[in-house]
Amino acid sequence: MFAPAGMSSTTLAGTPTVLGYSAYRIGQLADPPDLGDFWASGGVVSTAQDVDRFYTKLFSGGLLPVRFVREMEKPTGTSPFGSGDYGLGPWIGTLSCGSVIGHGGSIRGFNVVAWATPDHNRAVVAMVNSDNNSMANNLADKTLCD
Repeated sequence: MFAPAGMSSTTLAGTPTVLGYSAYRIGQLADPPDLGDFWASGGVVSTAQDVDRFYTKLFSGGLLPVRFVREMEKPTGTSPFGSGDYGLGPWIGTLSCGSVIGHGGSIRGFNVVAWATPDHNRAVVAMVNSDNNSMANNLADKTLCD
């Protein structure tokens, strides 16, 4: 399922194969959620490298023709969670250095954002073990904008 994007360390609603720190190991959460309950809405377990591979392939036309990707990036007038704008899948957001495009997600104990500049010359994936929704965005801002 993830092979076309070169995502070899990503699972969907299965047993996570990603190694490293987790909110459960560092004591933030007593009971890990059953990822199968979330499926694509939080059930994807991945590495920052694989998320970057996905967006690099998507934005370069490796998964869809570039003309379709550019259509996806155009604002539709809807607003995700009261901030930014929404394309046909990607969010259009703002960091301290200007507009960015990508997406984010969270599940209890975990947050991730993946942002790229509109010209796709710079990108960042930030993952944190925290329920603090702004922490990943702040990390992305520092990395992409400083």
